Amino acid sequence: MNTTSKISFESFSVGSFESFTTTGCPNGYISIKEANRPAPGGKWCGSSWGYTVYYSETSSINLTLVVEKLSQEQSSGYGFEFKLSYKFLRLADARIRYGNQTQRSYRGKLSIGSYCDRLLEGCSRRNCRIQSPNYPGIYPRNVSCHYRVREKNVPSGKHALIAIRQANYRYKGHIPKFDNSDKMLRIWDHCNTMQDYIEILDGWSTSATTLAHLCSGETIPEIISSGPELLLKFHTSPFGNPFHPLPLSYLPGFELEVEVFFVKKESPTYIEPGKKCEFVVTAFDNATGHLESPRHSLPPNTTCHYHFRGHARDVVWISFMKYYVTSERMNDFNSGECDVQLQIWDGDIRSKNPVQLIGQFCKDDKPKLCDHTLLRNSSRITRPCGSTKFIKQPK
Repeated sequence: MNTTSKISFESFSVGSFESFTTTGCPNGYISIKEANRPAPGGKWCGSSWGYTVYYSETSSINLTLVVEKLSQEQSSGYGFEFKLSYKFLRLADARIRYGNQTQRSYRGKLSIGSYCDRLLEGCSRRNCRIQSPNYPGIYPRNVSCHYRVREKNVPSGKHALIAIRQANYRYKGHIPKFDNSDKMLRIWDHCNTMQDYIEILDGWSTSATTLAHLCSGETIPEIISSGPELLLKFHTSPFGNPFHPLPLSYLPGFELEVEVFFVKKESPTYIEPGKKCEFVVTAFDNATGHLESPRHSLPPNTTCHYHFRGHARDVVWISFMKYYVTSERMNDFNSGECDVQLQIWDGDIRSKNPVQLIGQFCKDDKPKLCDHTLLRNSSRITRPCGSTKFIKQPK
């Protein structure tokens, strides 16, 4: 395959679009079949305008146009429109999809017999990208794509995490935008079965813990796995309308960059598989130190416990160098409840004895920060934090 086809729908009014899921195109439709790929069976219908372009994944495609009957508004004959232009592109010219000569994009290995399932390995050493099928054009209907990312080459004493995030777009003026009908980021219960969606799972299997369920939005938040494997599922409805609204600076579909990074194996920067988010910090190892939250994404309803245990006459002092909570609109906090919060207790909350709550922080409320210590390095010494920047056990 040395070429790809670009099909631009300049005029499109075929049948009527009724539903995303059931008998969505009763009066007529178009469908596209790629060479050497299974037929998705999805259909487009209705009227559209704007940027409606299809880029093939293979060197040959078949487009089928079916008109069952003209709807009432089309009975005059003027309501039916179908006009397209086509162009054959060399793969070297398809830079948005494949990158340029100096930085090629690795899209993963296509699974045999599938339309869009891909395996991406070795992303610690190359520029991996997860793209919607037929990117940067409209994606097909009625497909379920599984993108599996795996890192096998992990240095000794390290643990691999996989991050996927919105790609830093290489071509000014064009930004990929998932589900262009809606600018708001919608997740979890805000999605419904009619919408196309992305689901990101913390592992290899489809039964792994779900980290995110997204169905629209201009941006996709960064998601990080807790281990060396991650699965992204992309599902589209059987029927759709090839409508792409203005501005044309947005591209349909999505492109995500993949990054593999390593953390210390013996550290609280990740939660080991099958274990709770619970860590014990004792004075028997070190009297002082630094602690950070897990580097990876956490599924909903996760609670992390950090137990600080000193000697019998010790007092625990805690100074926050950084404290940041992701924008609450991502998780629907309109109820006014504190869904993401930090609590600090004076004592062991698992004991039978009552313990005192000495700190609670919610929403925009945050503990006092000793953030200037973040500027400290091997050549720069910063002033110590004052006592007002510490949370300590009451005497």
